[in-house]
Amino acid sequence: MTHVYEEESKLQSYWDLETIGIKDDSSKSDINVDNFEIFRDTHLRVENGKYIARLPWKRDHPPLPTNYDITEKRTRAMVRKLTPKLLQTYDKIINDQKSRNFIEEVTDDDNTRGHYLPHHSVKKDSITTPIRVVYDCSCKSRDSPSLNDCLETGPSLLNDLTSILLRFRVNRFALTSDIEKAFLRLD
Repeated sequence: MTHVYEEESKLQSYWDLETIGIKDDSSKSDINVDNFEIFRDTHLRVENGKYIARLPWKRDHPPLPTNYDITEKRTRAMVRKLTPKLLQTYDKIINDQKSRNFIEEVTDDDNTRGHYLPHHSVKKDSITTPIRVVYDCSCKSRDSPSLNDCLETGPSLLNDLTSILLRFRVNRFALTSDIEKAFLRLD
């Protein structure tokens, strides 16, 4: 009996591998459809031709602490490590994000209020973009929650890479595009 079960299991694994990206994943049910519709109706709006989304806070989430000190320490440490050329590039990226209203400068001198997003640089082997900015929403201080701990995660909205690659091979021609900085703007 065990031998038959092993053979069936191997055969099932084979067919699962053969149909990867083609068959519907039964684990991806419509569990979060109602939650998404509520979120859409209560958190999304269109202003001046742009979609504006409020952050999806968890109910009864713990209060976010001010994390000014850890953010300042991380930023100063990162600045000390960058070469003058990379620091100039990093500054250009930050100013570009500021001019596009992706980020805003904090002008309030009261650093005992508010929650700050620490950021750091990631070097890339690229001539056009040798460095990029990464914001750390998982940063915690002591026993306090991070921003990610206080937000709902929601369903994954990313497409299955395998099915994309398989569909890519179906036709003679394929088109690709890059939505520059699509997810940097939060209002």
